[in-house]
Amino acid sequence: MSQWFDLVLVLHLFGALLLAAAIAVGLVFALLLRSAATVDEVRFAAALAKWLPKLFRAAGTLVLLTGIYLSVVLIMHHAAYGWIVVSLALVVAWSAWSAVSGKKKAAAIVQALRDSGGTMTPDLLNLTQAPAGVVHSMYSVVALLAIVVLMVYQPGVVNCILVLAGAAIVAAAFRGLILRRVSAPATSAA
Repeated sequence: MSQWFDLVLVLHLFGALLLAAAIAVGLVFALLLRSAATVDEVRFAAALAKWLPKLFRAAGTLVLLTGIYLSVVLIMHHAAYGWIVVSLALVVAWSAWSAVSGKKKAAAIVQALRDSGGTMTPDLLNLTQAPAGVVHSMYSVVALLAIVVLMVYQPGVVNCILVLAGAAIVAAAFRGLILRRVSAPATSAA
């Protein structure tokens, strides 16, 4: 194809690695938040989380822009493109869901921190102990792995649907395991 294609592909892979790093940082944040026993520990986790939206935006933008270029080149060379459409739809849906759910949780934690008066209130404890952050991180891992499988194997539309169905089953299993493991919020130790 061209040297530009190779360069853009390297940038695309770098963006995917950044995205994986952002997911890993998100998981660390969720786990730090769940283990937080004091307001200072919640503030530390929240300080770490301030960088997450920027990291996700940078990685997502790089992956999306380079992915569009790569897709156009591949389609111009008559490559199968069902996996491209499905991958793009998955990225857009996952990004929108992540942005909405992340903002709501962050706003609730910030408000609970303001209202806490420096002590671990029941509201703040419930927000930090909720398994939603860990579940979201696991969904993100599964979505990213599904996209990688689609990129590597480049299946047709029917097989893409099978990959997504498999990813949904894996995500549901992870959700069940996580919810079973963290069944109820802990009570305050204070």
